[in-house]
Amino acid sequence: MYKKQKTMTTKTYIRTTICALALAFSCSCATAQPRPHRIHHPKKTHVVVTHVVNKQTPNERIAIAMNYLKNHKYLTASRYAKLTRLTKAAAEAELDKMARDFQSIKIAHKGNKKIYVKH
Repeated sequence: MYKKQKTMTTKTYIRTTICALALAFSCSCATAQPRPHRIHHPKKTHVVVTHVVNKQTPNERIAIAMNYLKNHKYLTASRYAKLTRLTKAAAEAELDKMARDFQSIKIAHKGNKKIYVKH
């Protein structure tokens, strides 16, 4: 009816234990994730420019504005900034000063935009 169970001998027990440990060790090594490499990222630095050397003198920039107005109906601060390599704020301040000091340039408005026209 029932077969008699064989008892495990010491030799069989050791073999089974070694196989189980080897199997467990090999499975855990295969699924282990590699450690991520630490990559050195240099710190970002920000440079603030406080003074930009402009190669054009104020008189040369006035001449640029007047020559532009000879060929175009009006001049904006953005366009003047691109022509003279000034910031938009500096260009607008310089054009406002030109409009006050010289009679040849006048401030006008086109919608909500400030423009400079030849007087």
